[in-house]
Amino acid sequence: MEDVQDADEDGGEAGKIVKETVQEAFSNYQVDCVNFSVLSSDQISRYSEVEVLNYAQYDLANERPFVYGPLDLRMGSSSKNVLCSTCGKRLNECVGHFGHVSLALPVFHAGYLRHTHQVLASVCKSCARLLLAEDVLEKYKKRLRRPQTDDLQRQMLQKRILHACKSTRACPHCGYQNSSFRKGPGVPLILRHAVGPTNKQTSEEVSIPFIDSFNEAKSFNKDLESYTDKASEDFNPLVAYELMKRITPSDREILGFQHPEQLLLMSVSMGDKGTREDDLTMVVGEIVEANSALQTQLQRGLPRQVLEAWEFLQEACARYVNSEISGLTQIKGKSIRSICTRLKGKEGRFRGNLSGKRVDFSGRTVISPDPNISVEQVVIPEWVAKRMTFPEKVCEASMSRLKLAIMRGPEEHPGACFVRTKDGRTKFLGALGKQFRKQIAESLKCGDLVERHMRNGDVVLFNRQPSLHRLSIMAHRAKVMPGRTFRFNECVCAPYNADFDGDEMNIHLPQTEEARAEAMQLMGVRDGLVTPKSGEVAVCATQDFLTGAFLLTQKDVYLSRDKFCQLCCFLSDGLEAIDLPPPAIIKPCELWTGKQAISVMLRPNRQSKVFVNLEVPEKNYSKKNQTFCCNDGYVLFRNSELLSGNLGKKVLGGAKNGLFFRLIRDSGARAAMDCMSRIAKLTSRWLMNRGFTIGIDDVNAEYGRGGGKVTHEKQRITREKYETVANYIGQYNKGTLENKPGCNAEQTLEALVNGELGRIRDLVGGMCEEKLAFFNKPRIMATCGSKGSPINLCQMMACVGQQNVGGQRIKDGFVNRTLPHFPKGSKEPKSRGFVANSFYTGLEPPEFFFHTMGGREGLVDTAVKTAETGYMQRRLMKALEDLALKQYDLTVRTSNSDVVQFAFGDAAAPDQFLF
Repeated sequence: MEDVQDADEDGGEAGKIVKETVQEAFSNYQVDCVNFSVLSSDQISRYSEVEVLNYAQYDLANERPFVYGPLDLRMGSSSKNVLCSTCGKRLNECVGHFGHVSLALPVFHAGYLRHTHQVLASVCKSCARLLLAEDVLEKYKKRLRRPQTDDLQRQMLQKRILHACKSTRACPHCGYQNSSFRKGPGVPLILRHAVGPTNKQTSEEVSIPFIDSFNEAKSFNKDLESYTDKASEDFNPLVAYELMKRITPSDREILGFQHPEQLLLMSVSMGDKGTREDDLTMVVGEIVEANSALQTQLQRGLPRQVLEAWEFLQEACARYVNSEISGLTQIKGKSIRSICTRLKGKEGRFRGNLSGKRVDFSGRTVISPDPNISVEQVVIPEWVAKRMTFPEKVCEASMSRLKLAIMRGPEEHPGACFVRTKDGRTKFLGALGKQFRKQIAESLKCGDLVERHMRNGDVVLFNRQPSLHRLSIMAHRAKVMPGRTFRFNECVCAPYNADFDGDEMNIHLPQTEEARAEAMQLMGVRDGLVTPKSGEVAVCATQDFLTGAFLLTQKDVYLSRDKFCQLCCFLSDGLEAIDLPPPAIIKPCELWTGKQAISVMLRPNRQSKVFVNLEVPEKNYSKKNQTFCCNDGYVLFRNSELLSGNLGKKVLGGAKNGLFFRLIRDSGARAAMDCMSRIAKLTSRWLMNRGFTIGIDDVNAEYGRGGGKVTHEKQRITREKYETVANYIGQYNKGTLENKPGCNAEQTLEALVNGELGRIRDLVGGMCEEKLAFFNKPRIMATCGSKGSPINLCQMMACVGQQNVGGQRIKDGFVNRTLPHFPKGSKEPKSRGFVANSFYTGLEPPEFFFHTMGGREGLVDTAVKTAETGYMQRRLMKALEDLALKQYDLTVRTSNSDVVQFAFGDAAAPDQFLF
């Protein structure tokens, strides 16, 4: 570059500014390795801005913190009105600066005490060498230096080295006799070296200066003789520091520490970014006060007072690092928020503020069902939509729409809250009148940014906690409507595991176009219809939709022209062209069947390219005659036309041979989603007009067609099983009962009786499903799969059944009996938890008590399993979070490129796959 002329008129050399091109030494950089180490005392002093010498915090007279105190302004300001003395910035701009306290004597670091103990237990207390022979040291050194050694192998080698050193007594280098090394009880933190003879040593083999020093004392007090063998040498921090400094560089490499002496505290670093009442600030004051007292006692040369001050300093430093160590004296009955407390746990920095955090542009409220919207839509209350904004850049296409939004302002939807011009100015529209908003709208230019309200069609992330799999958060399209709850189609309940008994869910509004596109491509409902777990359809028809479809497709459902046309309008709210099929019956009047409505739902007009061919036997299939099944249980589709069968869970559910799976496979996810939305509208509206209500008569076994048969069959089955149980009890009393393998007579009897009584409920439930009339509502729901099972029918109408606790019948709770109502030693079904009554007839007091025992176990199991599975899932995710699918060979590998699977989902050998 050429020289720039001097600004001074005399043209002197001093005024010339020479411009030169800046050339970097390297065009690119490559990181070879990253080393983690503990800061040394010199490094702490170098990084520190101030040494804290004064334990007093605030000068009330001058209304400012004390200089050289824990709140010194050189470490940052704790008040909004005071500037930082180091960087000159305010509280919200200053990042904080380090200070330090130089300790008069070293103390153990509470966070590194385990590592300190391991290092000291591995070395000789005389020569500071590792307690391993030279050839063994070389062998371990070669294995640790090998490039193929990964982290897990390195950890196992370190454990093996530690175990070998701990089990070695005589030092192979100097011959010194080492003994066990352990942590002393309580606080202050103490490490102890047991120097007396061990079980494998005689007193003659152990002769060290520490034990020899007792000789003179023993001559004055003979009682000390019995305590000599139990003597132990306290390793205070100063002794430990000197010993660790003497460890050779070769041994340090094997231990994995470059400077093991830095595991001890020589100075305490601190950074001030809190308030003056903060716990850490108070502890720093205690450390400075204890350090000053220790320095004073050292100068006076009083040994006892030095030890007391040193112990207090050790305790204060331990409380600063980790206040939850056992043995620490609590201040005012509670532990302070130490550094460890702030980092670990669910509310700590990592999990509470980094992995998961509170965010802007999110909302949360109660959820409600709405079958009238599409499967991929979610209804957002207008109140929420006006407070969640999206920054949209102005262009020619959006200019007129955004001008209208600006003129509406923040209070009228769809409006806008802020306008950011290209020159960086931001205007809040809420504080401006209509005239000013109109001026801003007229001055809007391409490239400006308008923070507009959420509107129809915006991409939002919808989430329900606990988020256990990736389908617990999916991308929906917003539909803004009046109300106070989030509403979505019931078909999407299954992946969220949501119900509408008060559940709350979250929404997040992505803030960039890239985030919107990513959300729809990676997390959209359309792409999440099939679960990656098993390939089954996760988003499918449920509950009322199944009941409505089952009743609509019965053989006796006929619709007049007006009713059928109304059903066709239900499908798409009259927004889609529909070709009316020819009626199934022409004379004496035109009638259409419910099956034809399903055919129209699949293929509304001739332009539709959806052709479904499917054969599925439903739950009520009689297993003969296929399409001529007496129950009409064999579902047959040909070219999207339903020819036979009642639609139930096997067709409309998530099974791999169901309707939606076939639609996704043959016609795409969009066709399946449209079909799902149509069936939700059609069945819910038709069922609402038809009516479907469960009443007390539906669970009365004596009422209606087939009711008397249920009672009669229940009595017959129960009588037969009671006779079988009485026979087993008789054999037990006579001693002729043949024992099961691994069981005694009583255990065999309990297993046989429990099995027989448990079968009563299953047999009666199956019989209920067969004998009850078709119009029985619980039977309809159990048959089509929308809700309930034969066991529920049995418990409501006939028999609640055997109650179990811990997988066994109710055990004796009093003296040789379950309740005082029964004779001692009774093994009859009724006395051991068999409930013969139904919920309709009502339970007797003993039956009610037994039923509450079984119910309590279910509640406890649910609560315990929730916590256990939640923690198990967290551990599993932490173990698997570094696994990735490599693109070049499709193998599953860790972050170290170690192969976990040669093909995702399969552990087969690599030669079985062609890449």
